[in-house]
Amino acid sequence: MVPPRRGLPWWVFAVALVLAAGVGFGIGALIWAGDPETMAEPYQPDGFVRLSPADYDRCIRGVTVHFDGADTDDRMRAAATRLGEDPRFESVKPRTRAESWEEFKRIFANQPDLLKTARPESLPASVLLVVRENTTSKQVEPQLRAEFPDSKVVTQDMCPR
Repeated sequence: MVPPRRGLPWWVFAVALVLAAGVGFGIGALIWAGDPETMAEPYQPDGFVRLSPADYDRCIRGVTVHFDGADTDDRMRAAATRLGEDPRFESVKPRTRAESWEEFKRIFANQPDLLKTARPESLPASVLLVVRENTTSKQVEPQLRAEFPDSKVVTQDMCPR
């Protein structure tokens, strides 16, 4: 009779094989992922401009209230005066229709066809607001819509970082 061979049980080899495969897979994944400093930038559409931290903050906290129709400049000035005393806002800048037209011409200076078809009276008078720190424009938007139901309140849905 031959004595039974003493050796490691078969399951020890199976566990060692699984562990070796896991370690190899993990090391391969780390090598494949690459160094964060050498990783490619995420895809951005053409014309995308990354904002500086200050510009991003202004974008997140910026609100514009547009006044259209009759007596827009007068209504805008009254609203700007009222909002200037409102503690929710750190900056209130009124913009008349004429100022909006000048800004429009500056922005679209390289598109003469657009400038020929646009009319100054088609642009609204606006109040450009910046809410206080630790507040976003989305938080005050519903209140402004209630305060100025005949006006268009505009906030950014997304600001590029």
